[in-house]
Amino acid sequence: MTKIICGVLNCYLNKDKYCCAESIDVTGDGAQSRGATNCETFAKDNGSFKNSSKTIKEQADVSCEAYTCVHNEDNKCRSQTIQIHGSSVDKSEETFCTTFRLK
Repeated sequence: MTKIICGVLNCYLNKDKYCCAESIDVTGDGAQSRGATNCETFAKDNGSFKNSSKTIKEQADVSCEAYTCVHNEDNKCRSQTIQIHGSSVDKSEETFCTTFRLK
């Protein structure tokens, strides 16, 4: 399982720059760079959740479709820590996995 550092500050699953999801889905079939990956679990924070009610997950399951990444093994991320980023994000296509490394 993987620790997820989240730089997408307006995601409702973000608490103190860590992800509160039990699992996330990263896409990027055929990606040649990290900019071609996305966190499909992203959902814009509309203010209905309070940070105090969210729990940071020390480790989460990461499903990964970035088959060209060195960390992808059987559609799972095998990196111990990954980072998801994106600024002024309105949709998942504006996020990316900065841990992506081309095989």
